[in-house]
Amino acid sequence: MSGGPVIVPTTISREEFDRRMEEARLSKKEGKPKEFDLDAKLADLGIPEVVIKVMRSEGFDEGRISPLVKAWVEGYGGKGTSSLWISGGSGVGKSTTAAWAVQEIVKASENPLSLVNGCKFVTVSDLVHGTWMGSGLYGEGNKWRLIEPLTTCPLLVLDDLGSCVRQGREECAVVREVVDKRWGNMLPVIFTTQYGLEEYCDSLVRAGADIHDTTSMARRILASLGDYIGVDDGLVRQHFVPIHQ
Repeated sequence: MSGGPVIVPTTISREEFDRRMEEARLSKKEGKPKEFDLDAKLADLGIPEVVIKVMRSEGFDEGRISPLVKAWVEGYGGKGTSSLWISGGSGVGKSTTAAWAVQEIVKASENPLSLVNGCKFVTVSDLVHGTWMGSGLYGEGNKWRLIEPLTTCPLLVLDDLGSCVRQGREECAVVREVVDKRWGNMLPVIFTTQYGLEEYCDSLVRAGADIHDTTSMARRILASLGDYIGVDDGLVRQHFVPIHQ
């Protein structure tokens, strides 16, 4: 027989086996972390691809972002932060401004992945159509299935408020539900719209919305632009941002 070394099989405990497997798993995970793809995440939360493309284009000038919006972003603190109302005509960059605000908040976050996964960017027309179509497709009890996630996410963009203004009753019902729940939870909303608040509510009423419902919604919006408890005229003006060409 050869005089080589004799290899004796070693028996280890289950605990030691599990420990070694965990060490191997962690060792395998070491190395360069996967790069955070901001654009992909922004698209996932609902920001239109064309808006992301505009922000990445050579012609995009951050200097044109309203100082009021920049101040709001710098003061953003999550729950309890006042809402933001961005108004202006078609094509002036309201959606892009809202997307830029979300992007900057995510970039400044200590945990950007967690924040971006909790944000929502929703076009009001999609929300209204999805909610009322869902009522027909899935039954009355599921009418609000699209709304519930919007009432608890850290930050919500309601884009193009008034895009279903001809469906005054339906749009008022959906927006009021979201606004009311978020007001109760002190969660901020970025509104974009071609209207001022009074003009928006008047348009909803002319299209069939109940005046008491629109008044209630308007008070919630004004309170969220202020301090959530009352209507602070100074804060409301500070967070009511008109955008012009």
